[in-house]
Amino acid sequence: MVGALAALTLIVLRSAREVVRVAVAPGVRQLRWLQSTFWFSLPLLAVLLASLVQRFLTMS
Repeated sequence: MVGALAALTLIVLRSAREVVRVAVAPGVRQLRWLQSTFWFSLPLLAVLLASLVQRFLTMS
């Protein structure tokens, strides 16, 4: 369940990041927000990958 929530949050966060990146002219606030969303998404990605590894290890 945690992996699914991390995946959903990661998809929403990355989609919003891409919309902002494409739609808004790059300013200091936008670049700072884009960078902060990148660093926030890394732990979510780690949780997702750990959940997948745990799922595959417990399948046997």
